[in-house]
Amino acid sequence: EKFFSALEVLPFSASCGTSAAKLLASLMRRGEEIEESDCFIAASALKVGCNQVLTGNIRHFNKIPGLSVVTY
Repeated sequence: EKFFSALEVLPFSASCGTSAAKLLASLMRRGEEIEESDCFIAASALKVGCNQVLTGNIRHFNKIPGLSVVTY
């Protein structure tokens, strides 16, 4: 509980879904497909002005323009 109480859960709106779809389509046009769920995460972060994600999945998140990756 202590761990989760320190986290902020971002909402996922229709606007985030649209952003995720556009991001996925853009990546697909460049031949750089990633998991849809990773697009949802990236779009949610970017939508609220967060340009960094903490992840172990560098391979996917490094492909997203405007997003920097912090690894653990």
